[in-house]
Amino acid sequence: MKILIADDDVHTRQMLCNAMQKAGFEAVGAKDGSNALVHLRQQAFSVMILDMQMPQMDGVETMQQACQIQPNLQIVVLTGNPTIDNAIASIKANVADYFVKPVDLLTLVAAVSRAATEQSWSEKQQTLLDQLNTTIQQMNHPTSADLGRQGVVSNKHSAQLDKLSVGNLTLDKSYRLLTFAENPHDPIKLSRGETAVLYALMQQANRTLTCAQIVRYAFGYDTNSSIEAENVVRPYISRLRQKIGEDNRQPKYLQTVHGHGYRFSSNDQQKHSG
Repeated sequence: MKILIADDDVHTRQMLCNAMQKAGFEAVGAKDGSNALVHLRQQAFSVMILDMQMPQMDGVETMQQACQIQPNLQIVVLTGNPTIDNAIASIKANVADYFVKPVDLLTLVAAVSRAATEQSWSEKQQTLLDQLNTTIQQMNHPTSADLGRQGVVSNKHSAQLDKLSVGNLTLDKSYRLLTFAENPHDPIKLSRGETAVLYALMQQANRTLTCAQIVRYAFGYDTNSSIEAENVVRPYISRLRQKIGEDNRQPKYLQTVHGHGYRFSSNDQQKHSG
């Protein structure tokens, strides 16, 4: 499991990295809040150890933006100057633990281990919720198999409509599986929300969509707040990039169009339904 350590003091940061590595974690250091956000956009972390007193971007702002980038991230707060404001911000962010410096390293390692376990459990809960949502949808709406038995439409035809191929990627909307043409026997499992966002972008391949448009196409509702739409879409884009192995700095498929939104890019510029 990867641990991100955000502390502007180089000696403290290195000491914490060494302690986490000895405990069996993969530790990455960040010199300030902005640097921590860069790391979070590039790779997934289980836990972030966050110093609240840092220059430029303080711990509160770092915490708020970090939760938008990786909603399941567990945060362990360290502070040398505890305040009511910091405590309230930590409660709102639902931090895993809160320590006043100096902190015993064994105690901190134990807290990080608990937080990492909680993060893993949260992801499992999300998977179960996705499965429950799918079951409810199937109960409320006839499946292709049900319609086929009623003579309305065949299973085969309906299954084809739920598959979308763009370039070398095929998305099976029904089973929420993403497959690379060069590796067809190793599909990538997606959540319901990830599938909806990716399907919306693939349907409009090579066209830039605003976050509000993605929300409308993927989830079926309109929002007049661009910030709200971005907060909904950005975590899905981040997780999708992680799952398909995208380089956040130069993504091949899920591209950011700064000031506008996102675009799914295909090399061959061809799109067809499976």
